[in-house]
Amino acid sequence: QRKLRCEGLFSEELLHYLSLEFIPNLFTNDHLIQLLQYLFIIAPVKKSSAPIRYFLPSALPPLHLSEEEKRELTQTCEPLVLLFKNKMIPQGLFLALAVALMGKENAPKMFLDSSVQQLRYAIHLDCDDMNGSVVLVDSYDWLELYYTGLPGNHCRKLLQ
Repeated sequence: QRKLRCEGLFSEELLHYLSLEFIPNLFTNDHLIQLLQYLFIIAPVKKSSAPIRYFLPSALPPLHLSEEEKRELTQTCEPLVLLFKNKMIPQGLFLALAVALMGKENAPKMFLDSSVQQLRYAIHLDCDDMNGSVVLVDSYDWLELYYTGLPGNHCRKLLQ
């Protein structure tokens, strides 16, 4: 449970521990996992030789990046800003975007950056194909996407 609160990670073992059996033999824990993945609420975190864990970003600590951390990110690049005409982000879009990027089948592949504390409003994803990482930031009125690798043709890849 500590991993869930601090890192947003859980395994199927947690569902068994909670005794979540919805409709025996009709709707199992596996069905629940599949449904949560389909709705972009969780993403699998695959590590070799370890059981599959799932990333639930809504369970992360409800914290934002500090102004100093944002300044550090803008030293290497300006963010791609996703802004809506009504200046409101649809509820859940930020977290769903992070989960969708982790579940992409085509390049660039993205996965959780385990060297950084993940926050509910700032999620760091490694991009092994691009030798860098992407930082998604929810700034209330818009979303910001930072690329922290070397400059080059990678921005075009990210937009795809």
